[in-house]
Amino acid sequence: MLVMLDGEGRVFGSGDGISYSFTVADGFVPLPPPEPDGAGQATFEDLVREAIIVDRATGNTKWLGADAMETPRCALEEIAAAVFKHHTKDCEDFDPETSGVEFWVQSRGSGQSIPLHWDKDEELRISHGLYVHPHLSTVTYLTKGAPTVVFDGLTVPTIARHGNSTPAGLSPSPECTKVYVSYPKPGKHIAFDGRLLHGVLHDLLPQSFPPGIIPVGSSKDDALRVTFLANIWLNHKPKDVTPLHHELVGLLRRVKPRGSFPATPDWKPGEVTKKTATTGGDDLLDFGCFGWNGDDFRLSSKLSKSLLADSGSGTLLVECPGMRVVENDQSDCEQEGVKRQRVE
Repeated sequence: MLVMLDGEGRVFGSGDGISYSFTVADGFVPLPPPEPDGAGQATFEDLVREAIIVDRATGNTKWLGADAMETPRCALEEIAAAVFKHHTKDCEDFDPETSGVEFWVQSRGSGQSIPLHWDKDEELRISHGLYVHPHLSTVTYLTKGAPTVVFDGLTVPTIARHGNSTPAGLSPSPECTKVYVSYPKPGKHIAFDGRLLHGVLHDLLPQSFPPGIIPVGSSKDDALRVTFLANIWLNHKPKDVTPLHHELVGLLRRVKPRGSFPATPDWKPGEVTKKTATTGGDDLLDFGCFGWNGDDFRLSSKLSKSLLADSGSGTLLVECPGMRVVENDQSDCEQEGVKRQRVE
């Protein structure tokens, strides 16, 4: 496998026309069409059920190539194609045979955090220690739950590369001055630079939490947080990522063939509320430890929990003092629920 990275640490020779800025849209998800046998229009609840089926049946990420997007086999592939088509509509400098969407579903209890991490070609990282990132990372929310937190500017630093050389022009010690906090609601979609550090923090789960769509637990911590994740790759297919197996597709609603692109998302830009961080406070939020072994790194500073709380718009942009990724030298830094396993 030959991989060439440019001066920004992205796959070389592709991506012109893509916006790498954080974007948010409400009501993005296109519902699957009626089945060919006349079973009727699917509902959003049907979509959530199918997402949970896929998550429970396979824990691996799946692939939908750009050359197969005109004929999706199920609603999840249709949404993956819609994500790719929207974000690459002004981009023509890629090879359809090696470009596409890596997608998967996460259906986890709302009380469970997802440690901070960088999206990457996981198998390439394991086998060669090389960080190759998607052009864009996206999250489409199917239920409510704890928010996604994205650290603008925090790309993989030298310490995380374990001695591998840093691409020219990429700061060896990146600094974050803006943090995006996205609170889920059904149909909402966010996209951001695939090189950025991000995660899900249970500590920011809203106190007033209406029941999820399905299933509903006895408390807000028990309800499922269901998300559809789709990473856009151009001129690079992640190692060992394969399409949904045909037997699994057979358990899902069929997508009626159409003469043109199957899904058109309803792109309505979402509101973003801006805030400015202040120093100090009694409710500082610890983002916990993260890294390949679960506790390799931490952030150099903390932010107020109340500052990151949902203010009504559902999406926050918090301007803050410079934050960096540093080595974790605190022996007692053990984040509950963080195991020594890779995070997709």
